[in-house]
Amino acid sequence: MRISAEVDELAMVRSRIARLRAREAELCATLIAGDAAARRGRWTIAHLREIRVRVFDHRLLPLDLQADGTFWQEQTKIVVDVSLRDGLAPGATDMRADDRQLASQNALVPAIPDLADAALIAMSQEVDAAWT
Repeated sequence: MRISAEVDELAMVRSRIARLRAREAELCATLIAGDAAARRGRWTIAHLREIRVRVFDHRLLPLDLQADGTFWQEQTKIVVDVSLRDGLAPGATDMRADDRQLASQNALVPAIPDLADAALIAMSQEVDAAWT
């Protein structure tokens, strides 16, 4: 059996996207609740705007129309689902010993790929603190 690095990367990417979406929602809620000063950053400004979207709710139609096949079309798509094998956490417990050693020797290379953004942010904050 061939071990695929792509499937591991896909699992990590999806995990990172989920965490980023959750963080985005937290940040948006904070910015919406905050005042104008809270929406002004070092490099960016958040602009709030309210939009209206019309949504068609098919559930409000009579049941006979909902069930009518004339108004439905069938589409097929291929979905890639991933799951952990043998209870291993992607990028953590299955890391080879030489990869762990390399990561611990070089602080710029995080042990878990998902930490790359956090490590970069932490480094930039340290640099900013040195300038102030």
